[in-house]
Amino acid sequence: MTVEVKTPEETIEHSNELDVIHLPPKVEEALVNILNITDPLDTPGFEPVECINQIFPNEHSLRSIDSVLDKLGFRIRKIDHQLKVLVRSQTDADEETARELEVTKKTMEELFVKITLIKQKAKDSENIVQDITKDIKSLDYAKRNLTATITALRRLQMLVTAVDQLKIFAEERQYKEAGQILQAVLQLQSHFKSYQNVKQVHSITESVDSIQQNLKEQVSEDFQAGFNSQGVLKRTPQDLNDMCSLIEVIGEGFRTKMIDWFCDLHLREYRKLFTGDDEVAALDNTSRRFAWLRRLLKVYDEEYTSVFPLKWKVNEILCETFCMITRSDLNDVLAKSSDLDVTLLIKVLHLTVAFENQLARRFSSSNVTEVNSRASNASKEANSKFTKIVSICFEPYLSRYVEAQEKSLNEMFNNFRSKELEADTDPSISVFSSSTDLLYFYRETLAQCSKLSNRKPLFDLSKVFAKWLDIYGKEILLDKLPKDDKKILTKEELKLIGLVLNTTDYCLTSVAQLEEKLTEQIDENFKQHVSLEKQREAFLGVINSCVRVLVQGIDTLCESKLNAMTKVTWGTVDTAKNQLEYVTGLGTILEENVAIIRQSITNEKYFRTFCDKFVGTFINRYMTNIFKCKRITESVAERMLSDIQVVKAILLRLPFSGMPESGTPPSTYVKFVNKGASRLEGLLKVILAPMTPQENPDAFIEKYILLCPDATFINYQKVLELKGLKRPEMQPFLDAYHKKIPNPPSENSPHMYPLTLGLNLSDATHATTQYVSTTSSLASAKFRKLMAGMAMKKEPSNNGI
Repeated sequence: MTVEVKTPEETIEHSNELDVIHLPPKVEEALVNILNITDPLDTPGFEPVECINQIFPNEHSLRSIDSVLDKLGFRIRKIDHQLKVLVRSQTDADEETARELEVTKKTMEELFVKITLIKQKAKDSENIVQDITKDIKSLDYAKRNLTATITALRRLQMLVTAVDQLKIFAEERQYKEAGQILQAVLQLQSHFKSYQNVKQVHSITESVDSIQQNLKEQVSEDFQAGFNSQGVLKRTPQDLNDMCSLIEVIGEGFRTKMIDWFCDLHLREYRKLFTGDDEVAALDNTSRRFAWLRRLLKVYDEEYTSVFPLKWKVNEILCETFCMITRSDLNDVLAKSSDLDVTLLIKVLHLTVAFENQLARRFSSSNVTEVNSRASNASKEANSKFTKIVSICFEPYLSRYVEAQEKSLNEMFNNFRSKELEADTDPSISVFSSSTDLLYFYRETLAQCSKLSNRKPLFDLSKVFAKWLDIYGKEILLDKLPKDDKKILTKEELKLIGLVLNTTDYCLTSVAQLEEKLTEQIDENFKQHVSLEKQREAFLGVINSCVRVLVQGIDTLCESKLNAMTKVTWGTVDTAKNQLEYVTGLGTILEENVAIIRQSITNEKYFRTFCDKFVGTFINRYMTNIFKCKRITESVAERMLSDIQVVKAILLRLPFSGMPESGTPPSTYVKFVNKGASRLEGLLKVILAPMTPQENPDAFIEKYILLCPDATFINYQKVLELKGLKRPEMQPFLDAYHKKIPNPPSENSPHMYPLTLGLNLSDATHATTQYVSTTSSLASAKFRKLMAGMAMKKEPSNNGI
């Protein structure tokens, strides 16, 4: 028996009376494991109906319903008793908790009272301690004040004594001792800045200032008197060194003033000798300027090194002043030069840069330790104050240097244009010598100009480089390619085109390196403006032109053999013969001429590109010639299919032309050849398909769309003509095509078959690609239906499908 279960509507009033707690399944499972529940009534998934059906499986079991009810009643009473015990224990626990809480509150109140009492006692203890230590604090303050007073008095006594000694040393001109005492006086005086309102201290400060001013005038007079008008020493170096010790103490401003006086004294003769319109001040005598300074530095090293402290760097300041005067003089000379000789300008500039580098090395090596590396010294030399300190004045005139380089390039290109082709086609070279000459000139000029200036002149030179690279690509390289696309190329012309391609590839690589060098060496302000991207693109265009000319040249060579296919009298051809003459001729032409191309091109990737492009062009040409045939019977179509397999094998060997053994062609190339051959085979298989006026035209049209990638109405009509159908026999198939495809592409549509007569091959390739993408959806829509029909009924192999 089964127990009927009430609907939710019937039990809703009872379920609302109880609050059922639903725990997550994982919690329920954990409780079962922890409590070790075995009673099915306590399990989370207890089903009352199922349990009742188990207890009373049939009507006879209902006899024991009273005993079951008694057991359930006993179970209910037991559970009620357990609940009462639990409720009672919970009530007792609440009362105990309340009592404990009251005890805790009383304990906290007592603790608060004790803490308050402790704080009060601590405050009283602090007041007692302060009363005890009050006198001790007073004594401590007095001790501090007394110590400060004694220290100030001692310093004041030392200051007064030092001032008296300073006066004596100043009167006796003992400058070394005066410098030492003055340094001590200035240090002691710094402690009395806050005591200037004290009369005695203020008086001592005024006395020190007066003595210091007198020392300045006195030591300045004695120092200048130590040199005659030519800068020769009149006093001993030790006396002058003692004066320098005092000058160092007086202050940096006074020291700078004395150094400037020394530099002006020793450069006075230089100004008189090299300033003006005299011949000695001319640009070509610049080397004499630098020689004059070298002699002065030699005198300095011999006589003045012991006079000045090393940290003053007087020789460095002397050279810097000399460079500033020289730059001003050269600016005037260059501005007055109406007809400036570029050769002289570059020569002088090189001398100037070398002189600057010499100074940079001299004064950077004196500031580096022995552990510094050569690279570190070079870096410091590049960042030296002497870098471009004089040569910067030449920069506005370096435009003439750039113009001179452009003039040299113009002469170089005139030689390139007049060069004999025999020298260019020398089998021992792989690139034109003109390209190596040009790039070598670029490298040398770049290295030279970067030493002269890395700013605007170098940027202008980069624009000159770009200009003549464009000219080289357009007028030198492209000019060597044949202008007539239909011309039959000789073997020498094929080699020449390969040489042009190799040269362009060499230029492409070298231009990238040239741009990198320019970017490395030019100033940061010009880096973002340096680019030879257009020149690289132009050389890529030349490479594409070379590949295109090679493809068209080989295609033109094959044209006569492919045209021979249309002139074959197919009715008299022995179809059992292995190979026709035009197929053999194609193999010979491709083997001989492509071998020359492969040997001429040094970069393998461009030869692979040539092979890919030629296969596409050749397949289009081959299909065009199939359409030129008047009629193709089944036997002729089978013969052509056999020829296509031979041609396919020839194309697959194309990458290994001229080699004794054929390797494995690249997989992409094999797929490309197979795809092109499939187009030709599909067309011939459609021609092989049997067709009679009584046959359903739709089946033939579906085969045509599936097998011919170039499925257009024009080509469809040509296929019917190739099958030999006359106009009345053709009409039902044309009408069926119009019904199946309501709007076929017209002759002016870009989606029609591109290889009609008179259409350019490169344009045809592009048009074919467009059409394939357009017709692919139509072919795929018919594919499943046609394949199902072909699977049900296989035609004999001699029908070609």
